[in-house]
Order: sequence, then structure tokens, then C-alpha cells
Amino acid sequence: MHAPARPTPQVPFDGPSLRISDSAGAREVGIDATLVLGRNPSVAQVRERDARAVSVFPTGGGVSHTHVSVRVQAGTILVRDLWSTNGTRVKGFGVPPFRLRDGEEVPVSPGTVVELGDGVRLEIAAGGGFLGA
Repeated sequence: MHAPARPTPQVPFDGPSLRISDSAGAREVGIDATLVLGRNPSVAQVRERDARAVSVFPTGGGVSHTHVSVRVQAGTILVRDLWSTNGTRVKGFGVPPFRLRDGEEVPVSPGTVVELGDGVRLEIAAGGGFLGA
């Protein structure tokens, strides 16, 4: 008989964070490294040592296994489409919504919403996330 799995400890993080909404509910993850998101993401696609995989749970198959990355570089939050099949839409303040081209990386600010499809929504937040989420 196996012991029940222990929950992953969550440590408060004061830097920028990502609010993830999907079929599993909502959670907030600190952008403490390059986050690689998708149905079954592979960090090998970004070739960064600090990359961390974050699984999302879409309602259908419209989200790629490895769909998008989010990282902070020199204080700027960057979102990059990782050659996803169905694309990544970005909705920021003061600009019309647009779709990222394959491999395109753009700077975003807190309040920006990134839609992966099939009910998966990411919102950039100024802070207050958790590490280990």
C-alpha cells in the first residue's frame, strides 16, 4: 500500500506571476524562471537551464503539448509562442488583440491576458504568486 502523495509546498513569491485559468480551476505561479506551458510541456524546446514545465488542462485538444513560454529578462516580462498548432492570442491594454507568429516573443505588462485556446487563459500579474505551484 502506498502512502498518499503529499501536496507540493507553496512558498510566497513577490515577483511577477502568472494567473492560470483552465479546466482544473485557477492558480497563480511565480515567474521565477522561464515557464514552459502546455498540455505536457517539454523544457528542452527553450534551451534554458532555469526552465520549468507547467502543465495546463484544456477542455479539448486545442492546446499544444508545449505551447508557450513566459519569462522575465531585465525586468521585462516576455511571452513566446513555441510553434503551437493553434496559436497564441495576446490581449493587452491599449492595443487590439493579436495572434503571435510561430516563435514570436513579445513584451507584456501586468493585466495582459494570453489565451492558448480550449478554456486556457493566462493573466500576467504584478506579484503575489507562489513558487512550487
